[in-house]
Amino acid sequence: MFIRAVTYEVKPGRMEEAEQIYHTLTLHALKAQKGFEKGYAMINSKTGMAVTVAVWASKEDFDAFNATDAGKQMNEQVTPLLVNSPIVSEFDRLLQP
Repeated sequence: MFIRAVTYEVKPGRMEEAEQIYHTLTLHALKAQKGFEKGYAMINSKTGMAVTVAVWASKEDFDAFNATDAGKQMNEQVTPLLVNSPIVSEFDRLLQP
């Protein structure tokens, strides 16, 4: 198992655009990708902070997606919306209640 959490600070007035990218490009591309299990996005509209969490079967599956055109396009479209570079955290276990 491989879990990737990314924290973003979105530029003022750009959160709606970031949400659209998540819904259209990200979710469609990820759902079709081998090894993708679940994805979540949490947004604080007041602060401009967002966190995405993607659960993959393996790091290799994530790396394969990240190397695709869809993975590259996602990064290219999100980057201009950000105040600074995102903070990436990686995990190997998911605890559920």
